[in-house]
Amino acid sequence: MGPLGILLGPFLGAVTGEFLARRNMDQAVRAGVGTLVGFLGGALLKLVIQTLMLVWFFSVIR
Repeated sequence: MGPLGILLGPFLGAVTGEFLARRNMDQAVRAGVGTLVGFLGGALLKLVIQTLMLVWFFSVIR
């Protein structure tokens, strides 16, 4: 599935896991959305940290 699978995989996995744990669909989708938000938030935070590290590195070697 490529890049789309990276986003859909955690969401669908969480929804499926919650649904199999006998949760209703609303709770399962809520868990999936939470997983997706956490994944995207972590990726964004990593990008910010990497950018800061690059700026710091290039300012030191200058």
